[in-house]
Amino acid sequence: MRWLQALLIIFNLALLLAEAIPDPQSWQTRVHSSIAGTSRHLQSSCETSSFPELKPTYLESRAAGVEWAGADDQHVFTVTAKSMIWRSKDGGSTFEDITERFNGSIKGEEPISITQILSHKISPNKMIFVNSWEYMWTSNDYGETLIPHKNPGGFHGSGAMLKAHPAQPDWVLAHARRPGCKLLDVLDMRCASDLLVSQNAFTDLTWQNLTANAAGKIAGFVDWGWAMSACMKSSCEGLGLPDTAIFATMYEKPGDWDKPWDPDVHFVRSEDWFKTIKQKIPCGNQFEQLGRQLYLAVSNSCPQDMSGKPRTVDPSGPPGISLHTSQDGGATFREACLPVALKQEGYELLETHDGEGALVIVDYLVKTGMGNLQASSAYTAGPHHALFSVSLSSIYKQDALSSSTDFLRVDGVPGVFIANQLLPTTSGAGMGMKIKPVVYSRMTFNGGGTWQPIKAPTAFNYKKCDRCGGAKECSLHLHGASSWFFGSIQFPSVYSNPSAPGLLVGSGNVGGEGVGLDDNDGLCTWLSFDGGFSWTDIAEGTWIYEYADWGGLVVMSKHELNGPADEVRFSYDYGRCWRTVPLQVALHVENIRSAVTFLGVLAEK
Repeated sequence: MRWLQALLIIFNLALLLAEAIPDPQSWQTRVHSSIAGTSRHLQSSCETSSFPELKPTYLESRAAGVEWAGADDQHVFTVTAKSMIWRSKDGGSTFEDITERFNGSIKGEEPISITQILSHKISPNKMIFVNSWEYMWTSNDYGETLIPHKNPGGFHGSGAMLKAHPAQPDWVLAHARRPGCKLLDVLDMRCASDLLVSQNAFTDLTWQNLTANAAGKIAGFVDWGWAMSACMKSSCEGLGLPDTAIFATMYEKPGDWDKPWDPDVHFVRSEDWFKTIKQKIPCGNQFEQLGRQLYLAVSNSCPQDMSGKPRTVDPSGPPGISLHTSQDGGATFREACLPVALKQEGYELLETHDGEGALVIVDYLVKTGMGNLQASSAYTAGPHHALFSVSLSSIYKQDALSSSTDFLRVDGVPGVFIANQLLPTTSGAGMGMKIKPVVYSRMTFNGGGTWQPIKAPTAFNYKKCDRCGGAKECSLHLHGASSWFFGSIQFPSVYSNPSAPGLLVGSGNVGGEGVGLDDNDGLCTWLSFDGGFSWTDIAEGTWIYEYADWGGLVVMSKHELNGPADEVRFSYDYGRCWRTVPLQVALHVENIRSAVTFLGVLAEK
């Protein structure tokens, strides 16, 4: 049975909307008229227009990944669940199956299952296709012709990850498990991985093995990345980072890496492909680059200090890690002061709006009448990003399957964040009933200094969405990331995008005091065009949404939780007026994307 690909609606819709949006001269006239008059809207009333039906794109199985190539986004590559590769040269209007081109180029030597696609930043016609097995392909004409390359040492693409250099478009780093490793070896940390570099990746694709360059000083690499990958070349000035600089964590003897937060894993920096190591921080297990800041997680059981001198380890001390920060490209570090111990998989970093620092989100368990629930606290940094204080506690996480916490940075509006907070209620407690936790949405407009409820609108477009019941204090509650990223029930989360500053769309409900986020009653879709200061209901029920044209276009369709969709709606005036495009076939829509990361399409938002 062929799957209807709701994801690919956006391609045909983009072509249709190019004719639907008014021409710039007409739009400009309307703007001038509205400013001169009493209305701030682009038009005095919403136009009614009819559009032809959108036809679905048929593939032989579900789309597993999508990649756009080229500045005009006309070349689109889709890999399906059955490992077929489809290519479009007209922005997704039509697709052709090019799987046999890959298969024929290696005469069927191995199965075709593409895991990663890279496109050259300056010359996007140059591409790399990574197979799950021992081959990669290069192409200089968007996949029209393919040149196969066998991986050095026979490593498999399924155990490899490639990262292009941010400033040198021909350079690529590859982190690859050594041949013979099995999946469980990765989980048990017995599988060694090499780091390789290619300086002609999109042409000849020859590699240097950096483990071999280290001449016995490194047994395997754990964490890795280009040193300027986060700050880019222009903003890395003054950090002393040449293009060849690489950050990594590694262990020196085979078998040393055998437990989480291992004191035998160390942070290193090299500027000559690891022929020499310029800097080594003992027990630095994992690093994160956010702008000019470098964050390093150091094992608390480390027998050495940051300079490599012996130190006494207190066995009764806190387990896990301590967080260290650097503002000079890793040349020096200082320990971050947090009022809580960090444990494995128990924290995440969220970059601040200015790109100069991060908030630290720390997970823990909350005891309630319904059992233990996962929650988090957010900590904000003071000067030098070293002293952290609590900003908000009891941040909600839908369940153990959720990979994220309900904490969102509103892109384009400095200092604005949205979070869901878990609060207990004593309703029914006196009758021997269990205490049921309630989830409230909160916003901050000063970088986490103070938090406040999200005010519900005073007027509603849809009667079903008004659950305020005349309450004097009525708030809006929105589903967060934990209900979207692998939650047991995947509600579309409140969504912000750097390309559309201040524009927010989310699913949730309003309610008076004591009423929090509800998965059923009054569930609607909401929009804000002013960074969360005001909101309006734009649809009954749960819809899925996306922005394009720097927020000038908002597209949405009924989400699969609401049943099959028979139309797509779009607005080019920040949600005031909506136009409807019918679908030729009703679809269960999981997501709509205008740009995606390969092999992560249907699980992202």
